[in-house]
Amino acid sequence: MKRIKQLLQADLSSVIIPIITIFGLLAITSEGFLSSYNMFSIFQSVPIFVIVGLAQMIVLSLGQMNLAVGSIGVLSSVVFGIAMQNLGMPTSVSILLACIAGVLQGLIQGVMVTKSGINPFIISLALLSLYKGLALVITKGQPFSELNAGFSAFGNLKIVGLFPATIFIAALVSGIMYVLIRYRKLGKRLLACGANGVAAIYSGVNYDKTVIIGHAISGGLCAIAAILQVSRFGSVQLSIGDDWMLTSFVVPVLGGTLLSGGKVNVIGPFLGGFLMVLINNAIVLWGVSSYATNAAVGLILLLAYEVDRMRKKMMNNQAKSAVEKEA
Repeated sequence: MKRIKQLLQADLSSVIIPIITIFGLLAITSEGFLSSYNMFSIFQSVPIFVIVGLAQMIVLSLGQMNLAVGSIGVLSSVVFGIAMQNLGMPTSVSILLACIAGVLQGLIQGVMVTKSGINPFIISLALLSLYKGLALVITKGQPFSELNAGFSAFGNLKIVGLFPATIFIAALVSGIMYVLIRYRKLGKRLLACGANGVAAIYSGVNYDKTVIIGHAISGGLCAIAAILQVSRFGSVQLSIGDDWMLTSFVVPVLGGTLLSGGKVNVIGPFLGGFLMVLINNAIVLWGVSSYATNAAVGLILLLAYEVDRMRKKMMNNQAKSAVEKEA
């Protein structure tokens, strides 16, 4: 029992153990799992899941949630497609405009959360439909497929024969987020607002400003994930982000981020993203119906929530014990 508690207290245990288990099972039961083609395909998907997980993590740190991650991603990709295909802008400018679009969408969400008085859940849910609807209206349901060849090639570029170039983008983004959360004042303010908003305000933290910035960063990360997905498939599809919402919660929570806010683990989403891709790969290799993917993600989210609840309970018990010892 003591060892089980220690495992639960270790933030990354709830993701490392399943990774090792599923990886081992796949290596034993599926002949093509360890092939270079399959491993490259796995590593191609990981960066997208990682960055989507980070986008949700930054909002979870505030004790809130971003249900619109997928819709922000698809609308940002539409901006990218218009800039590159319709306006003939360079790749760098198109990427910049897409990221600005993502930040603005997150900014709008943050302002509405802090200024409207409407429940943040309702705001996020409404913007999910609004942003997706705008993407459909703008494009009339048509994809952007005439993109820069060099940009499309980047999404399938191999480094050391196994790793896609995009995984280093995910590593860079994760590193920036680690520095932000661990060493910058903004990171401490985000966690303070998530742990106890009232206490944060009395400590001199500008709560509204911090929440708005957190949502804006989340929107920018959604745009980056969308750009990586566009680069991988070589076109802007309106289906981008359709499967992000549940995954965006599972990835950070399994990695040690509390749903209730105030505590995150930036390394966790990298491992969580790898776990989710492994599960998807297992479903394909084991011949399970693709419809089972959402069911699997839902079950994992329930498990992640239970782990989250137990972690929080143990943290509260530890804090209570510390207070009793001081008394």
